[in-house]
Amino acid sequence: MPKKTLFLILTLTLIASGLLYIALSSKTNENSTLPPLINRQVTPIPDSQTTLSINPATLTASQATSSSVMVDINTGSNKVTAVQIELTYDPKALGNVAIAMPPVNQNFFSNSVVLLKEIDTVKGKITYAVGIPPTGSAKSGTGSIAVITFTPLLFAGQTTISFNPSTLVTAENATQSVLKSATNTTILFSGVTN
Repeated sequence: MPKKTLFLILTLTLIASGLLYIALSSKTNENSTLPPLINRQVTPIPDSQTTLSINPATLTASQATSSSVMVDINTGSNKVTAVQIELTYDPKALGNVAIAMPPVNQNFFSNSVVLLKEIDTVKGKITYAVGIPPTGSAKSGTGSIAVITFTPLLFAGQTTISFNPSTLVTAENATQSVLKSATNTTILFSGVTN
């Protein structure tokens, strides 16, 4: 096996291990059996400045017509290395759901690497992780990390695509997720039935 391929595999394994460690350590803290503290307040770590949003915040979509939304990032002063998004949607309201990297001119990470991509069409869950390549540098600023496409299955009403609490963002010099907030999207249905 060429040394470059072995190095790439090793680096991707290290990045995935780091994401897994962060995810598991945050779950361990949530399930802690320590007694509650008086006036305990949960606050993000001071360096948490990164926000995620699904844009547009409200979308009107026609039944049986393909639509899309972007997952955008604003890092503030954080230097981000990877993002793992966990999203839920109603599988009875949205069909043909897919997630992919955004167009090159909108992609936040240059030459990004997809670390994880799963869509559970029965439960309506999307898991997607993307990060810098092994030889890449952490990045700050704004841009898109994914595009979600779907086909509305309903004629009227509304639904949402929502971030789960397990969504996280890794950054340089941070031992915990630097995600400050995440904003969902609402999809309004409008169209002619088939």
